[in-house]
Amino acid sequence: GIVEAWEVSDPFAEGELDLDGRTWTRLGAEPSGLVDLSRAHRIRDGRNTVLARATIRADCARIAPLELGFSDRALVLLNGRPLFRGADAYRSRDYRFLGSIGWYDTVYLPLEAGDNELLLAVSEDFGGWGVQARLPDRAGLALVDASTP
Repeated sequence: GIVEAWEVSDPFAEGELDLDGRTWTRLGAEPSGLVDLSRAHRIRDGRNTVLARATIRADCARIAPLELGFSDRALVLLNGRPLFRGADAYRSRDYRFLGSIGWYDTVYLPLEAGDNELLLAVSEDFGGWGVQARLPDRAGLALVDASTP
């Protein structure tokens, strides 16, 4: 159920979420599901956010859990609708939390029958920059392979 490939946008400033006019690069996940976003882009000149998108095909409308990990912050949108905003930055959970990426968060996706666009806006301040996601219950669901347009 791991999302094995994402389309990753060009970077932009976190406060300037704009979906139009983006350019996209395909990035494959490591076997663990982690995608190192720095393989596509560096953080510079205040551009610390990228979009990562994937398509989930559902055989019928249903609610499906999506487990995810990210660093440092993520906004999850499904079919253009925001569903979740989370922060997993250094010391964001408690004084011992290192800001590492793990399967710490779950969002429940209200999937429609057919193709659903999953979009994560991932923002980073310093250190590692990554995202991972998986569908623990894949019955009736398919991840459509991401490809560069």
